[in-house]
Amino acid sequence: MADNFGNDIFLSWRIYDWKTAIFDLYLGQHLIFSASCRGDVRRVYEFQVALLSNDAVRFISIRYALTEIKQDQLVGCDGKITLSYKERFELQESLKLKGLKWQIGAVRETFNTGSFKGLNKRRVFNLVDRAWLILMAFILTPAQQGYFHPRSVGFREGYSIFDVQKIFRINMSQGAGGFEKRVLIVSFKPSFECYDVDYLVNKIIVNKEIKICILQALNSGLIPEFIDQSLNLPSLLANVLLHGIEKIHSCVRFGNNIAFFLSPEDCELVISEKVKKFTKRAGIPWNSVKIQVKSLSEGINFCGWNFRLSLKGKFIAEPGFKEYQSFTKRIKNVINNSNYGAYIKVNKLSPILRNLRGRYFLGSDNLWNKKKFRIYNEKAFQAFAKQKDQDPYSTKRLLNKMVGPFEKKLPMDDFFSYRDHNSFILKSINPKSRMNRICRCKDCGSKFTKG
Repeated sequence: MADNFGNDIFLSWRIYDWKTAIFDLYLGQHLIFSASCRGDVRRVYEFQVALLSNDAVRFISIRYALTEIKQDQLVGCDGKITLSYKERFELQESLKLKGLKWQIGAVRETFNTGSFKGLNKRRVFNLVDRAWLILMAFILTPAQQGYFHPRSVGFREGYSIFDVQKIFRINMSQGAGGFEKRVLIVSFKPSFECYDVDYLVNKIIVNKEIKICILQALNSGLIPEFIDQSLNLPSLLANVLLHGIEKIHSCVRFGNNIAFFLSPEDCELVISEKVKKFTKRAGIPWNSVKIQVKSLSEGINFCGWNFRLSLKGKFIAEPGFKEYQSFTKRIKNVINNSNYGAYIKVNKLSPILRNLRGRYFLGSDNLWNKKKFRIYNEKAFQAFAKQKDQDPYSTKRLLNKMVGPFEKKLPMDDFFSYRDHNSFILKSINPKSRMNRICRCKDCGSKFTKG
């Protein structure tokens, strides 16, 4: 009997209609996002409660947590990497009963290395707590996205580092007086350990019950911080905490880094005082904030990029020196290693070059791209040609295999937050969906007919 019960649970998880569940999640988030854009807070609360009571959303959050922990390979204090099929259904029931009274367990702090960064401090939650955090992120994300400033483009749905390039290109153009402008760069720490909890909770758009639940989670160990992932609650709370700083002056914000564009008549001291008042209201210590003032003509390092103007006034975006140097070290270590053969070097270099090209070369200057890739091809050709089993024709085939075509999908990391085609924001902004939208009367609610 026990074996039959286990087989039934296995089949029920495998046969579950995930496409319908994802569509239900998309539909609920789309309704919340549309209501938040209209400013209808009452409807936002109703849709959030309806989305929280849906079984499909809880199953998706559990599945998302399982796939996330397999990719990260970071285990919490419970030591669990996966759950049995019976434990998954039990977790779904516990999220249903205790979702509004959840208490986060112990949190483990580790250090992990990024693709081009050094050691990063990371707070790892248990597998059960991750499922609850993702469930809360599903509910809070569409409501907050409708209120975020359009110049806040970091760690958000449908935005990436290339949106920062567009804003810099507009402000550094000749028509905007790019040579005369200065930039005030304000950098916060990625994790906010000291902040005003009441100030953060009051800015969250959610009903009273869920707000009390999030307040208990913040008091029990949840910290707003920017994590290298596309969907998580700590990054969303960190964005909510810094929301409103964009209204001080013309700027662009990517996560914890803000760049204010100053014209010749603007004073950086006045803007820094306004930023200081904002940090005082948010409870962020002023000692943890770094401020720099640079001119656009000299070049600016922002979020791993170097933005500058040529002598002819052309906008140039290149990777920063430290980030590009770390990539070249990884490439040289593989090419100059005599223990690897040609085919092993190709398999090790291809993901590095694709990540480099997907991260930097899609938005930078084409001439700069060709120059850098020509250097890589020459070094790899010389290293492959020294081997006895390779001739010039086979080395060219290996180089074509190593570089490969451009990928249509962007890699998922801290600089990219693109989602699939079911994103509730991308479909809401689509002009075709605006044309097919049903218009209703403001007073009686009846539909308007064509003609």
